[in-house]
Amino acid sequence: AGNLNCCFMGHKRDYRRKANLQFIADTLKAVWGVQCMINARDDVLVQNAFKISGTAAKLGHLKAYHHCTVLVDVNTTVLHQVLGGRYSNIDSKASPSVRASVMNLKELCPRLTVESLSASLAARFVRQHQDEDTRSNQGVHSVDPAEEHFPGIDAMCEKLQTWNWIFGKTPKFTIFESFSLPASQASSLDLGDALGLNAVVKVALTSYHGLLEDIRVTPSLRNRELLSVIRDGIRGVRFLQSDIAEAFRKIRYGNSGDSATLEFLGKCCAALAGNALR
Repeated sequence: AGNLNCCFMGHKRDYRRKANLQFIADTLKAVWGVQCMINARDDVLVQNAFKISGTAAKLGHLKAYHHCTVLVDVNTTVLHQVLGGRYSNIDSKASPSVRASVMNLKELCPRLTVESLSASLAARFVRQHQDEDTRSNQGVHSVDPAEEHFPGIDAMCEKLQTWNWIFGKTPKFTIFESFSLPASQASSLDLGDALGLNAVVKVALTSYHGLLEDIRVTPSLRNRELLSVIRDGIRGVRFLQSDIAEAFRKIRYGNSGDSATLEFLGKCCAALAGNALR
């Protein structure tokens, strides 16, 4: 692995994010000869332009957790594939991501490794946070996160891999897209004078905590009751292509007269779920 994860944990009154990042920057300069700076977004940069560390924090009632990463030797091609190219047709209250140029520290210091950087950070942290009287009794401790040492940790790991944890905490968002309407379906929508020629239908899905809440179709369906049936049928369904497809299959079963329209809208909604993961 070429990415070092750091977490500063302590009392909320001692939370100083800038100081933590400065500690990392000072260690890189003092031990490895790498000059860094910290920008207004609390990113650690090298050469005043390339990001080597991003940061996040969680502040509780009494506790504070500051998490950051340090890029040592990652596959930047894979990194850009994972972080780049986010689907744009999503409305939410989430803070927008800001794309940044990145650089591996190993490009500036070839002898640097995740293990050696970790060791140097730990050693300097101990020296800076211990009194002379306690230095002989405290130091760097390696932790083996195994069930035998930390009973219950396996169950915690299993929980963190479940759908409910990964997707079930997702804040509310609406995803939308326009789809070309087959001529055979034109009569099912209020198209005014368009008469279905080159018609486009906009479908929007709203999800909260990973479950569907609402659907909107523009132009509206001529059969107003059908949209209510669809809303009732998808409400509470997981925002997954397979679950959405199954929900529409059940709706079609009870509304055979609108089967073609439901099949089209079902494919649109499943496509939206796929787009969200792009």
